[in-house]
Amino acid sequence: MHLVLEEIWQSFWRLPVWVRVWIVFALGPANLASVFFLDQPMGSVIAMLAYCGIAPNFVLAFVLRGLSRLMALSHTLFWSPLMLILAPHLAYSHELVPAYATYVTVLFVVNAVSLGFDFRDTYRWFRGDRAVF
Repeated sequence: MHLVLEEIWQSFWRLPVWVRVWIVFALGPANLASVFFLDQPMGSVIAMLAYCGIAPNFVLAFVLRGLSRLMALSHTLFWSPLMLILAPHLAYSHELVPAYATYVTVLFVVNAVSLGFDFRDTYRWFRGDRAVF
């Protein structure tokens, strides 16, 4: 187990600096913070989709013994419908609690940027780019 964790850690450090910063300071926190808004409109659904986009990647990291473009697949599968749920919230943000309105905006922007990369990475994985970083 310790060896696998070490390999995953090394794989993470082989990612470009900007990707590591993005994961640690934007992508992870934005999606994980959904747990703080479970009592808000669609909060539990938003949290479920946010976490479902992340959770499979922990299993994949262990199976692959590192990080891969395949990890983008769970983002595309779960965060695409999440974006469809978040969009109307943006349109009616004036009706939401201010903290939740801000959160929905941040989550939408962060996941939109991520999906821009995720669709490309998913495509590349299906085309054969299955390297572990």
